Amino acid sequence: MYEQCVQDPRRETNSIHSIFRELTGKRNPLSLREDFCGTAILCREWVSKSSERWAVGVDIDPGVLKWGQENRLDSDASVSARVKLFEADVMTAQGVPKTEILVALNYGVCFFPTFSKLVAYLKRCHEALQDGGMFVCDLFGGYKAQMGSEKVRQHGDVKV
Repeated sequence: MYEQCVQDPRRETNSIHSIFRELTGKRNPLSLREDFCGTAILCREWVSKSSERWAVGVDIDPGVLKWGQENRLDSDASVSARVKLFEADVMTAQGVPKTEILVALNYGVCFFPTFSKLVAYLKRCHEALQDGGMFVCDLFGGYKAQMGSEKVRQHGDVKV
């Protein structure tokens, strides 16, 4: 339900690609890091757009990562081979390769309790990027958060 309510990976990856191309002039960015990746749905969408793309996801929750691996990645070998998930705190993650793009979506940066911790995270992001790389974050609820709407969805036997 979380994915359905706050994520639109196709639109998000298209937007990220377009912004990168506009800012850098580079046509086809290949690498993406998703911090606070949860189910890795954005990583999956990123690599599904091109066989040259690869992605890494970092999240602290082993249960969510396991679910994402089993339900979002393992069903397609060509995708799972190009996505690596790291169970780690984004502040202390080790061995994660540098990428052209680093994203922290769904207001993940808002969970840092102090300004100094946010600044420390942003410095880590800068260090995690390849030269000329781009950091993308949203600060409030995804790309549709500014638009008012109400939808009723059927999820199993429950209308939400």
